[in-house]
Amino acid sequence: MKIAKNNTLTHIKRTLLFTSLAAALSPALAQTENNGKKENAAVIEKIEVTARKRAESLQSIPVAVTALTGDDIDKRGIIQVQDLAEQTPGFVVSDNFSGKTDRTVQTFTLRGFSPSSGVDPTTSMFIDGVPVSSTTAISSVGSPARVEILRGPQSAYFGRNTFAGAINVVNREPNEEWSGSVEATLGNYNNQRYRGEVEGVLIDDKLSFRVSAEHYDKEGAWDNAGEDGGRLGDQQTTMANV
Repeated sequence: MKIAKNNTLTHIKRTLLFTSLAAALSPALAQTENNGKKENAAVIEKIEVTARKRAESLQSIPVAVTALTGDDIDKRGIIQVQDLAEQTPGFVVSDNFSGKTDRTVQTFTLRGFSPSSGVDPTTSMFIDGVPVSSTTAISSVGSPARVEILRGPQSAYFGRNTFAGAINVVNREPNEEWSGSVEATLGNYNNQRYRGEVEGVLIDDKLSFRVSAEHYDKEGAWDNAGEDGGRLGDQQTTMANV
């Protein structure tokens, strides 16, 4: 009887010991599991830019670059070049050029370096690294893969007239499979935006294509008190890209 009693006490002591150890280790195991989830959730998306004529990580490139991906442009509702200025530090878009007030004729100012004349700008525009002379060309790219705004002298990579910086719009490359999408946006002031795109492969590993079209229309926000009436600030754009 004494032996049975001693065995019972020993079994109870062991049970209490293992229970205490399990209770002590449970918070540590739970914390380790939560840390693993946090580490997985904190992964930073890698963005590649071609600011120096080759693909590099935005996190490691030694150039002051503001890069907006196609998803960023859609999420932030960027429609025109002026919207880029609201997303980029030190970037100003002006409609004043040689006495004109036309959206198709604009000047860019980066880091406060304003051009002395329209002939010699301090900030130049590029599409896939090719220079363009008008903001209309940039606006015609309806669904770019990325917009890179480089601040600081860029003459080594983009040539002259880039003393203050450069703006490079990168076109989206076609997918290797057939796909397409249709989007519609409605808002106040009769704001309407319609966009559709389709892409695919015509000849495997040789020929692919991508076609997109977009229409944007918005009434002005100010009433014209003149004889003709109407509203001021109307905006309308229709574009197609192949």
